[in-house]
Amino acid sequence: MLSELLRDFDWLSVKMYALTAQPVIEDYDLLSLAQDSALLRLKQALLQNSQLFDQCEEHEELANALYVYLNQNPELRTVIALSEQSLPHPHLVPLHPLPDIPHPAHIRTLPMHYPIYTPDPVNDCVISPDGTTIISALEDGTLKLWDITTGAERRILQGHTAKVLSCAMSAEGNVIVSASADGTLKLWDATTGDELATLIGHTDDVNACAISPDSTRVVSGSSDGTLKVWNVQTGKVLMTLSRHTDVVNDCAIYSDTGIIVSASSDSTLRVWDMASGTEQMCLVGHKGAVLDCAISPCGTFLVSAAEDHTLKVWDAITGAEKMTLRGHTGMINACAISNNSKTILSVSSDEMLRVWDVETGNERAVLIGHRSWIQGGLLACAISADGTTAISASVGDVIDIWDLRKCQASTSPVVPLDLWDCAADATGSILVTSSVDGTLQVWDIDSGRVLHTFTRHTASVDGCAVSADGSIIASASADNTLKVWDKTGDTELLTLVGHTERVNACAITPDGNSLISASGDGLLKVWDLRTGMELCTLRGHEAEVFDCAVSSDGSFVVSASADQTLKMWDMATGEAYLTLAEHADSVVGCAISPNGTFIVSASYDAILIVWDAKTGEVRTYLDGHTDWVNDCAVSQDGNLIISVSNDNTLRIWDASDFNCLAILHVHGQLQACTWLSDTDIVAVGPRGTYFLQLVW
Repeated sequence: MLSELLRDFDWLSVKMYALTAQPVIEDYDLLSLAQDSALLRLKQALLQNSQLFDQCEEHEELANALYVYLNQNPELRTVIALSEQSLPHPHLVPLHPLPDIPHPAHIRTLPMHYPIYTPDPVNDCVISPDGTTIISALEDGTLKLWDITTGAERRILQGHTAKVLSCAMSAEGNVIVSASADGTLKLWDATTGDELATLIGHTDDVNACAISPDSTRVVSGSSDGTLKVWNVQTGKVLMTLSRHTDVVNDCAIYSDTGIIVSASSDSTLRVWDMASGTEQMCLVGHKGAVLDCAISPCGTFLVSAAEDHTLKVWDAITGAEKMTLRGHTGMINACAISNNSKTILSVSSDEMLRVWDVETGNERAVLIGHRSWIQGGLLACAISADGTTAISASVGDVIDIWDLRKCQASTSPVVPLDLWDCAADATGSILVTSSVDGTLQVWDIDSGRVLHTFTRHTASVDGCAVSADGSIIASASADNTLKVWDKTGDTELLTLVGHTERVNACAITPDGNSLISASGDGLLKVWDLRTGMELCTLRGHEAEVFDCAVSSDGSFVVSASADQTLKMWDMATGEAYLTLAEHADSVVGCAISPNGTFIVSASYDAILIVWDAKTGEVRTYLDGHTDWVNDCAVSQDGNLIISVSNDNTLRIWDASDFNCLAILHVHGQLQACTWLSDTDIVAVGPRGTYFLQLVW
């Protein structure tokens, strides 16, 4: 019976591995799910995580990921028929709820270039008037059309010679217009994908485009500081609007009153008469570039999004500022208004999508979009004509689809995000993490909650360390300093000043007396933790030093650098006695086995190397990650190696035969990792903290 198969873990994992997740998701549509809420929830979980499942290269990886993400929902634990034989051994399971469980409003994620991971921005996106298709404007110079229900790629529009920055669709859904950094606009037949015309006239990047509902006019905004109005039929410029004094970032048309609105880096919006080209109003109030604008379908108000972290709502007739919407912590890249003029959507470099009530200005929901270390966050958004669906486009080459009917409550994140490093004491009883927001966190490992937050750095905290006995915590920051704390965070013991650029990492010697720091200035420094005095400077790297580790007996230090090498330093003399040079890109992570016999390094070349610590010779290469390997750690018994990567995976390796024992895919990049015990692991990244256990 189909309903029984759709509850069977083995059947689900085998079919998804053979055919991808979508055919399995479609199987649920063959049943009346309204009568079976458990199967409905199961379908939603598969849909929300389909991108992650489809990235699994082996059946064992898929089975582990499927188990982890289905079991995060307590309601599904009794739905899935799971036997012990269903899972690979060893496998990874969460010790605490994962930080990347999709919000109930999240429908699915569309990767723009799967199976090839290309972390390029999705510069713009729109939903077709009938709600069936998404159009995306991509960095690679193409537009792609997607089936909003199945996530299938329908068509690629090729013709631009540079990145596509904006796209729009006619009200009838038959014409697509695109704007590009190649200085042109193109018109496309939405049905056939044929190029209808190329509009040439701007002298710089064309950043924005809009098409009138009757498809007779196109408006464009450019980095040349002008807007142009085009005749769609002839492809000719009807007029050029040139009152802005800086880049024009966006434009919108409201044909009922014949107005055009433009948003510019000169901090203004301007309202134009489309018939005559005369400027009707200049709206001043933002304290920075205005990046996007929208006109309400009812024609009574305008919305602007700016780099000053605010949205403003303006009266479309008088130009009066009606309200300012505050909540984003980064520049707001885009905004959209629902067809009933009751909802505003905004997306920001803070990687949040916010849903606002037009009448009150209150937030209805705060949704975490795709998170990435790539600067820019969420770049674009759109709302379907019926107001039920929203989409957000990311710098990370994906579009997320959201159900606005499930956005009735504010859901601000309650866990630390954008974590950069993690460290534990020798017994794994104290965990510390550091964050891009300039804070340091001490965790209660049993509950998975933050006990203390340290807040005295003035820039990103890039590295952290804990003494072997857990009594001292150290932090390394982009403010060029290190700080030393007691474990409660009540007392800042020392501030260490000496580096001339950001401090990327730090390590405490086993006796707790000294601290080693690694910096962007290409130096390592050794500090006395009792006095705060600088003991010596280790010179030899030719570029930024990203990481450092100290041996368990305190006799030597290993450092990892952007000069593509590791160096081994004698702690007694401060001299470099070995240089390890086999990586083809920056070396960003390093770890030493507990017995001091081997070293592991992680690099942007996507490879880990295991080195003999005595001779400096390569023992083996650990090949499997498909993107930057950001960190590595050796288990307390020396038998296992863990690595984390920008490819959204965590991998466990056998330190004796160097086989990959387990792989877990997650919803985001992983930046750092550490062992709490021989089986318990912590990894961190933009989405937060992952507490995991290796089950044999």
